Amino acid sequence: AQSRGDGYTMVGGYDGGRLVTMGVDVASARAMSVRISEHLADEVSKRALWIGEVERFFEYDVGEGPSIEALMRRYGVHMAAIDHAPDGRLGMALAEKFPGRVYTVAYSGTTTQPEVLKVNEEMRKVTVKRTEAIDATFEMVRQQKNHLPADLPEGYVAQMGSLIRTIEEDEVGKRKVSYVKRGAADDYAHAEVYDLVATELWLLREMMQQLTHEEDVTADDLVDFERSRLADYTPGQEADYYEGGRETATREDDERYGV
Repeated sequence: AQSRGDGYTMVGGYDGGRLVTMGVDVASARAMSVRISEHLADEVSKRALWIGEVERFFEYDVGEGPSIEALMRRYGVHMAAIDHAPDGRLGMALAEKFPGRVYTVAYSGTTTQPEVLKVNEEMRKVTVKRTEAIDATFEMVRQQKNHLPADLPEGYVAQMGSLIRTIEEDEVGKRKVSYVKRGAADDYAHAEVYDLVATELWLLREMMQQLTHEEDVTADDLVDFERSRLADYTPGQEADYYEGGRETATREDDERYGV
């Protein structure tokens, strides 16, 4: 990775052939926070290709620096997950521009959705349980499966540490686990969560394709029989079926071979 001195951590582009995912946290009054990952050969670890702030979704938007659209192309992103708030229209527009490669993400409550991850393919939207998603994201860091560069953008470490896991008990002793923001910002933390969501979306698609994949088979594979010699027959060459040729054929040969 290279430091450009303005908070970005990046390489010039990527064409390494491995899975590349992107997570984007959208803020109303601040730049978007982005994490782009290359997934390593062990299939459980990833390394950062690009971490930084982005001011615009599309190349034609007013602003400086790279756009989300440009980063999608530059790094060959296979799957991106983008915060649906505060205005999901731009995220949806990006999903239209990159069909099947971009989904908007919303956090769900603990009681409103039984599934940890729920996908709406028609709307290109996914809802994910907030606590479980943040738990999984931080667990990757603790297990050293999320490889980060030494020259992290300013504010990254503080924002990752601003989400504090809390456990509360209600009046009947039922425990509720949640994450509370203690710092001024937590944008990079959510960008990391969305990058993990993008990974899960890709793996889910791969699993569904494997389940629905139908292999092409020949009739020989389905029925135990010896292939007919008719495929080798050439019209007008019936004499080849006689041991001595057509001129030496007997009446018995003609009757035998139907000539």
